[in-house]
Amino acid sequence: MEISYLCKKMRYMEVANPIYDVVFKFLMEDDRVDAEMQRILRRLLMAAASSEMRQDMNVEDEYYSYLEMKETEVLMKDKVIAEKDAQLSQQQAQLSQQQAQLRKSIKMLLNAGQSLRDIAENLGLDEKIVTKLSES
Repeated sequence: MEISYLCKKMRYMEVANPIYDVVFKFLMEDDRVDAEMQRILRRLLMAAASSEMRQDMNVEDEYYSYLEMKETEVLMKDKVIAEKDAQLSQQQAQLSQQQAQLRKSIKMLLNAGQSLRDIAENLGLDEKIVTKLSES
């Protein structure tokens, strides 16, 4: 069966998805389409002629659309997680730097002769925390 014959036969048949109509028409009218593609197109046209097959194809399309949507959601969530991980790493680096500066300050104040209790009061920290930072 020639593609042109199938085109004429299918001309009056309505395919469920209008996009398929446009694509099939374009591909069937294109002389550059090779034999394998013509075979695939013939099979798709025959499948589109069957209402049951058309319904199956529509369900398949909906299923794949849903999967694509979920995949996009997962990718977006992965992106958000990666951004939050980067922020967390940056905050942890800043916290480490601040703790190092606090340790230096405590050691300098201890060397200057202040007591741990005075340092804790001046810095607004608990004396246990000041003691722990001075030991590390």
